[in-house]
This record gives sequence, C-alpha cells and structure tokens, in this order.
Amino acid sequence: MNRSVIALALATISCSATAQLSEPDFYGRIWLGATHSQNGLASKEKVAGSALENYASRVGVKGNYQVNNDLTLIYQIELGIDSVDEDAKKDPVNARDTFLGLKGQYGTLFAGRMNTALKTSEGPVDAFNATNGDMSYMIAGQDRLSDHLQFIGLLPHRFSVHSSYILEEDFKGNAKLEDAGNFAISLHYGDNKFRTSPLFVSATVADGINGVDASRLTLAYKLDNLKLGAMWQDSDSLKNSNLGGQSYLVSAQYQADANTFKAQFIADKAGMGKVTSTAVAANSHKLAEISDAESYNVSVGIDHQLSKQLSIGALASFYDGEYQQGGQTISYDDTVATAHIRFVF
Repeated sequence: MNRSVIALALATISCSATAQLSEPDFYGRIWLGATHSQNGLASKEKVAGSALENYASRVGVKGNYQVNNDLTLIYQIELGIDSVDEDAKKDPVNARDTFLGLKGQYGTLFAGRMNTALKTSEGPVDAFNATNGDMSYMIAGQDRLSDHLQFIGLLPHRFSVHSSYILEEDFKGNAKLEDAGNFAISLHYGDNKFRTSPLFVSATVADGINGVDASRLTLAYKLDNLKLGAMWQDSDSLKNSNLGGQSYLVSAQYQADANTFKAQFIADKAGMGKVTSTAVAANSHKLAEISDAESYNVSVGIDHQLSKQLSIGALASFYDGEYQQGGQTISYDDTVATAHIRFVF
C-alpha cells in the first residue's frame, strides 16, 4: 500500500514538472529554384546565366518553458542550410534566428540573433520575400543581427511596440560607426498574418542600426482574397555619407483557389540596396565614390499550393538603374526568371 502511494506521488510530481515544458517543435524547409539571370546582378549566385539557387532553406527547434504563472521562457535555435551550392560545400551551415526570450504580462524580451525591428516592420508587403525579387535587393535595413536585445510589448486595441538594440562593444562592425545609436523602434497596428485585423500599419525609426539611419512607413490591407501593400522609406548610410534618399514599394497578391498571383514595383533613390552594390562592384567602382544612384524593379509571379507542405512557383524580375561616377552616368540592368519548389516540415 505504501509503495503504491509513493509511486502515485512520484508520477504526479513528474507529470506536473513535465507539464511546464512544452514538447520541442522541430521544423524546417527546403526551398530551391532554377534561375536564369541575364547579367547576374539579382542572382543569388551573382553569376550571369543559369544556376540552382537556395532560398533560405533552414532547420530549427523551438519551444517554451513555463517558469511560473507569470513568466514563460521561449527558446529557438535555427540554422540556414546551403548544401546545394558548390561554393558553400566547406561551410554549408549559417546562423539564423537563435535566441532566448522571457515572456511576461507586458511583453517579451529576447536576446540573441534575430531580425531587427526595422526589418520586421515590413509586415506582409514584400510579395517576393527571400527570392530574386526580395525587397532587400533595392531597400536597405533588411538585417538579421547578433548581439541583439529586442523587446516586443503588447498595447491595447491591437497595437504593439517593437524595439531593437545592438550591443556596440560586442557587435563591432557597423555598430562602431560615428553617430550610430544602434537601435530601432517601431509601432505596429495589427499583425503580418492579418489574424487580428485586415489592416496592418507600422511606423519605424532606426538610428544607426547596422550603419543605417531610416524612417519607414508600411501599410497593408486584406480584402477577401486580395492583399495590397505599400511602403515608404527615407534612409541614409553612416558608412558612405554620399548614399541616401527615398524608396517606395507597392505590391498586390490575389489568391484564386490553390494559386496566388503576385506583382510588385519598387523605386529606390538611396543606392543602398544589394543590386546597386553588386552593379558598382561589377564595374570595379566603389560605393564611396558614386552619387545620384537610382534603380527600379518590377516583379511578377505565381505560386501554386500542391498541399499544406508543398508548393511550386515561378517569377520574373526586371531591374534597371544608374549612378554617377567621375562625371559619367553608369547604367545597369538585369532580368531574372525563376522556377522554384518549396517543402516545409
């Protein structure tokens, strides 16, 4: 009888302890594309011609642990996988979002590597995220940074505040630039999945975060099967004081059964996106010596959902731009066509 009571007590204690720890969620995705780039400026491989590309394939584990009734520990370890690229065979794994977080009554404090508050303020407007039409090819501030403290606080009436601070002495790099405050703060209404509202709005200010000063306004709206997005950003580079200006983005996505039709237009006069820096390097010029950079991008595409986990798609992305170098106008352009497949688990 005593043994039965003791066994029952131990089982009860064990169940109570494990109830506090959620089952770890192992997840991942493999997203590959066959791409042809006319000039290699918007190819992830940065080569003209055909290539097999990887679009942020990843594996990870995440979960939470209830410390007490008021406090929950959140954890995530995520690694990027790029085993399909011959150039990456010696280093096929890269760092992605990895952090610990403490969630309480007023919000969640994170520490580790994660997307900055400036990047997450894009919400759902980038219709070609992670592909050859990603807004980061044109617009600065799309960074995932380490040595990073972030706080997300929930406010009444579907508002939330998102803030990032980069630890200067640990991060080094662009955090050491003069006048770099190394923080970003953003006010959101709604969420990027349209779960709480058909409207998403964000207003963001970044002070020297990874060498960028920026102000950004983002607006997205979901009407039945149609999603519309718009963004304005004014940015300046602390690393190259000659670079800076305004950027604009508009996008539309329409879902018809298993198909999603997408279109996006971006105009940039800051010269701080990936396509400008790639074009400048391809012409053996330096970013610090150019001026009056401007570029334009149009992307169209379709995604087809074969199942909850498997999808295929295609896109075409057109780039055109120019900058001044030594009194001359240097023009550049690229056309990229991609067919891709994505599997999530």
